[in-house]
Amino acid sequence: MTLVSFRTEVPMRLFHVVLPILLAAALITGCVSDSYERSIARSVASGPEDFLRKAVVGPQDDGTFVVATTQAIAPAGVSVAFPGRPTDLAVSPDGATLAVKTTGRASASAKNADIVFIDLASREIIQMLELPSGQNSFHSLVWSGDGQTLWTTDATNSLRSACRDAAGTMEWRDAVVLPGTSGKNPSAPGGLCLDEERNRVYVALSRNNTIGIVNLETKSLDAEIPVGIAPYTALQSDNKLYVSNWGGRRPAEGDKTGPTAGSQAVVDPETGIASTGTVSVIDLASGTVTTEIEMGLHPSGMALSPEGRRLFPRMTVLDNLLVGAHVVRGRERIEQTLALVYGLFPRVAERRRQLAGSLSGGEQQMVAISRALMADPKVLMLDEPSLGLAPRIVSEIASAIVRINNETGMAVVLVEQNARLALKLAHHAYVYEQGRIIRAGSGAALLADPFVQKAYLGL
Repeated sequence: MTLVSFRTEVPMRLFHVVLPILLAAALITGCVSDSYERSIARSVASGPEDFLRKAVVGPQDDGTFVVATTQAIAPAGVSVAFPGRPTDLAVSPDGATLAVKTTGRASASAKNADIVFIDLASREIIQMLELPSGQNSFHSLVWSGDGQTLWTTDATNSLRSACRDAAGTMEWRDAVVLPGTSGKNPSAPGGLCLDEERNRVYVALSRNNTIGIVNLETKSLDAEIPVGIAPYTALQSDNKLYVSNWGGRRPAEGDKTGPTAGSQAVVDPETGIASTGTVSVIDLASGTVTTEIEMGLHPSGMALSPEGRRLFPRMTVLDNLLVGAHVVRGRERIEQTLALVYGLFPRVAERRRQLAGSLSGGEQQMVAISRALMADPKVLMLDEPSLGLAPRIVSEIASAIVRINNETGMAVVLVEQNARLALKLAHHAYVYEQGRIIRAGSGAALLADPFVQKAYLGL
């Protein structure tokens, strides 16, 4: 197997969650400066109606929303308002329920709505679930395969699960403690990945700079795997776990560093800001990091285009694409990404009204890659995109991968057994054998390597 890396008509029926913050504007005398008061007075005197219109934050009579910066947002589709700010969301496996992770309260006196559950058929809130204690973390909601359990992390040191009762209501069940480095400080868990085959959860422990392995049978933290600085989230592909490191690689001797949440991150010597970003690749069999891939600044969310494509066959091509865009805010951004996808794969545009199950294997692979792009990821991960495809289709997909990298600057991680294809495309390449890296270098260098030529290229 060769792993390579690269540098760096939306329908109105579509349901988008547009989630305004429900705020009230108030001017409290004595808490602002004299110059600020005079500025407000001038604004009211010069245009009182205009000033009051801009000052009203929230839903407007024309269906738009005004946010705290006095900008107006015109949502696409249907809006569902609830307390707090959304930080993540996940659709249940049966497609019936949307779970939304939020910052909690709409006001200091209101009850928390840490997890909001929305019925996708009626588009109505069916439940708001408050954390037993503390606040939500910055990322991650994951449903179990049967849709009966939802996993999430809090802001300090816990992995939590909520389960459906006999009436279908979600209730908190398990809480697994994830200690910080000293046993007392918060580990600040973030993104997580559910591995039901091994009965594990992998959790990014941001302040520990590790991935925590939680045993779901014992409900305990079994081990931690050191990764980069401030891991953000994790994504599994077979026996590999990919971890995006927000703070980049660990410092080496001679690096200029700066403090970040109890750690030292590599920084730019002139500006003092973080200067690296990486993805750690973990071999789950050995529990070790096999390589660290440079990705540019602050990699966060990742999207996987899986081997085998895994489309929704009874949905149209367009609806499959829009499933990938469920985490993207704003109709304009979705339309821009659709235009990019249609430019990369004209056949996807031509067949957007067809059922995905009616497409050829090559066309389905194009849709699978396009759906991953619709999530607007920082890193695009492709697992065997050439699998079972005709040479002509492989060539089209290879050209699209190069265009994605060149035209958008998006980093691409490609796992591919077609070594000749992979090495021709890659800036950097790694050759794996039985879970170990046996060769690494530029794609061109490995193409010229006698060992690689004999073992993988048939020369």
